[in-house]
Amino acid sequence: MSATANPSAQRLPARILLPREHGAYGQLLFPIATALAIGDHGATGFAIAGACAAAFVGHEAVLTLLGQRGGRAARQRRRDAIFSLACCAALAAASAAWALAHMMPASRVSLVLPATLAVALLPFIWSRREHTTAGEILAALSLSSCGVPIARAGGVGLSRALICWLVFALSFTVATLAVRSTIARLKNTHSAGSGVAFWLAAASVALSLAGASRGWIPPAAPLALLPVCGLAVGLSLFPPHPRHLRAVGWSLVTATAVTAIVLAV
Repeated sequence: MSATANPSAQRLPARILLPREHGAYGQLLFPIATALAIGDHGATGFAIAGACAAAFVGHEAVLTLLGQRGGRAARQRRRDAIFSLACCAALAAASAAWALAHMMPASRVSLVLPATLAVALLPFIWSRREHTTAGEILAALSLSSCGVPIARAGGVGLSRALICWLVFALSFTVATLAVRSTIARLKNTHSAGSGVAFWLAAASVALSLAGASRGWIPPAAPLALLPVCGLAVGLSLFPPHPRHLRAVGWSLVTATAVTAIVLAV
């Protein structure tokens, strides 16, 4: 049976493998959309966005080839994974090279931030620790940092671009801690994430309000932090029932969308 099935399977066209972590899509797309909205963009910003998106999609092929999607997937989807990785790597490299050639010299240094964070994430991927708390937070920081060079390519000042990234980074960190602690409580396992999420959310909003009152940061920063941080505090104080976890996920998406709108406006 398998001897006759394999040749027909090999004749099927190779397919692009898409990431399974649905929350990671938001961690990439909301900061990119915000950066595109606040800048005066030509093709350069979209080229950087394309490079970041290609690298993000190619990550799934890497996990498959490393066997982290299971041995069966590594065997049966190896051809798809190689095809996906080749296409994504070529697109990411071409888009990044084009953007680098057309960016203003002062803006090129902003590409160092997402590149450095991506390199820092590699050991977590290789050692299968990407889905630990530290690995998920580092991945969120890396994905959200893609908005910085996109904003800079659109003429946005460095301070505003970094503030947007910090708002998203804090929001995603708080959300990650709150969700992981919620899941741990439902599984009756110990987790300190709930208390950390509560105090990090409260401290982030309080410090941003203080900074805004002194004129150090724009007033939009604390307002943008409120949706996700407020939701995280609510999850810490009032843990949801297991059947409401899907609603929690969509609530976080909605809160992040509000954060993006506040930063963009």
